[in-house]
Amino acid sequence: MRAAFAIIVMLLIMGTATPVTSQSREKPLIIATIAPLGEIIKETFGDDVEVEILVPLGVDPHEYQLNPEQIEKARNAIVIVTTGGHLPAEKKLKELSENGEINGLVLWIDDYEMEGFKFLEKSWMGGNNPHGAWMDPKNALAIAKATEKALIKENPESRYVYERDYERFEYKVNEIVDSYRVVFQKIGVKKAIIELPAHQYVLEWLGIESIDAIKPEEEVPAKSVDELLEGAKDADLIVYTIESPNSLKNAALELSSKSGKPLANVVYMWANKPYTQVLKENTGEIIKALSEARGAGAVQIKRGVSESYIFLALLIGIVMGFAFGMFVRRG
Repeated sequence: MRAAFAIIVMLLIMGTATPVTSQSREKPLIIATIAPLGEIIKETFGDDVEVEILVPLGVDPHEYQLNPEQIEKARNAIVIVTTGGHLPAEKKLKELSENGEINGLVLWIDDYEMEGFKFLEKSWMGGNNPHGAWMDPKNALAIAKATEKALIKENPESRYVYERDYERFEYKVNEIVDSYRVVFQKIGVKKAIIELPAHQYVLEWLGIESIDAIKPEEEVPAKSVDELLEGAKDADLIVYTIESPNSLKNAALELSSKSGKPLANVVYMWANKPYTQVLKENTGEIIKALSEARGAGAVQIKRGVSESYIFLALLIGIVMGFAFGMFVRRG
């Protein structure tokens, strides 16, 4: 009897230990080099993965170098999600991976391009624009899809979970894209002067062309407001980020004031907010600015917004409400 009791106790101990191991396997660590990539992965895979960010929000990722603790953390990751490979920290991770010092899969630009990722060309100076490319929804989907494939490669037993997660994220993103496409087709193709190259990806999926930039490139000096005024005559709005350095933000404000063109405040670097929410908020700011450009006037924009903006908001609300209902039924 005592022997049987001892065996039962041992089985119970083993049984309680097993779920802990299983649970740890079900939540692999994914490292994202910057916060927006982390938010894409969080929204896509939710509680099925653990996500950590390497480059702190608020520092320049073009100058950031990894410290030993972060390198050690990267060694524990099953997948490392990069912007495509142009940041110094990402090049270091690639080097460590090629040397066999990191076992996790480091996702690079070619992994994303296989899923439809594309860089835009900087119309104001030529060459590919590597800044803020995740703000194009197709690129965000490509990054999420490449991550899904990497997770399946590392954890094939969880294939269904990762495929289901990606499918839900893809559905949400495509519903937003399709809904706003209807709105912007009614508005027609527009043009903008942007503060930074990253803003190009905030706009062009909506059919808005970026014709010039206050700060054309990382290593290129900012243009003066006087240099930009002539081009502003053909623009419908000025796009900037209110958290930008004062010199750039003030240039955008001055350009708007002198040209009479409205401002749209958008973000491309953020944390602790779902990617799809940022897409909708940015697009709402752009619609509001374009409604002012169509003659709504500053007073109406202040009080609530113009008649055309209310119509557009209602249209978006109806479409998005229908889309959300369909998504809930499918989920």
